[in-house]
Amino acid sequence: MDMQLDEAVQLLDVATYFDMKKEKTPTDLAGIAYYLEQEEIIVKQDNGLYSITNMGAILFAKRLSDFSKISRKAIVSRKTTYNFIDVSIFYGRIYSQHVFG
Repeated sequence: MDMQLDEAVQLLDVATYFDMKKEKTPTDLAGIAYYLEQEEIIVKQDNGLYSITNMGAILFAKRLSDFSKISRKAIVSRKTTYNFIDVSIFYGRIYSQHVFG
């Protein structure tokens, strides 16, 4: 699903992302987008809009119900990730090229 950058950021828990990286949250959308794009949590489409990757949604969605395509699978992944595996390791080893939408 293509959306404006601010819409994509609103769906994600970016505070948790930056806490995990032990970095300050940028104060502007462009700064936030830079990090999320580098980690491939969001992807800028050719039309200038953004999509949230499946892995980005599974790891950082504020509400999994906003992502109906993956919400049922994400519950197990999220529980496993937060209880047993460091998310950065999980994200680094298991990455999906598929884009939500």
